[in-house]
Amino acid sequence: MGRGKNEIISRKDPTAHAELLAIREACAHFQSERMLPSVLVSTLEPCTLCTGAILFARVAEVQYFTPVLSGAGIVRLLDQFGTSYNHRPLLTHIESHQEKARQILVSFFERKRARLPEV
Repeated sequence: MGRGKNEIISRKDPTAHAELLAIREACAHFQSERMLPSVLVSTLEPCTLCTGAILFARVAEVQYFTPVLSGAGIVRLLDQFGTSYNHRPLLTHIESHQEKARQILVSFFERKRARLPEV
């Protein structure tokens, strides 16, 4: 019930990640700060910022197409600190569409670097 796309540049807001916008919209729709049961689907493995929102919103499952190869994505964060949290979503890496997701991300970052409008 929530959708989002990366709007960091257009909103001039460093927290306007697609996952955060989708979580905000879903919480508003359900009139709750919790999202159990729910599935969040993301092109890229959620980052540190999005992981915090996922944990606080109690998202039940996170499905992602492309893993984070550098930095700390949700998998690494939960592997390292998972026992510290009172919630742990099911994580599903959907490898069958990974190449298409990678192409979407490459295209997005090419537009970002060229300062072209977001799609």
